Amino acid sequence: MCFTSVATPPLKCLTAEQGDYVLREIHNGACGDHSGSRSLAYKVFRQGYFWPTMHQDANSLVKRCDKCQRFGNVPHIPAEPLTPIVSPWPFA
Repeated sequence: MCFTSVATPPLKCLTAEQGDYVLREIHNGACGDHSGSRSLAYKVFRQGYFWPTMHQDANSLVKRCDKCQRFGNVPHIPAEPLTPIVSPWPFA
């Protein structure tokens, strides 16, 4: 037990290898829903685990996940500025 807070119970500290295993099990496991990195890190935290690079590791795992990259949301294309069209005839 290493990380404690007034509002949360003591959390179990993990090594990098153990943390990677926990992230993969929650992300890809039997009940894994391929959630995003922020949600994945929060789920690991709720299960009672902690390590200093948890958020960065979750982010890199989601970026490396083939299913997440294939079927994830497509980023929006930036909007183009509007160009006014002037009509030679009023109210036409």
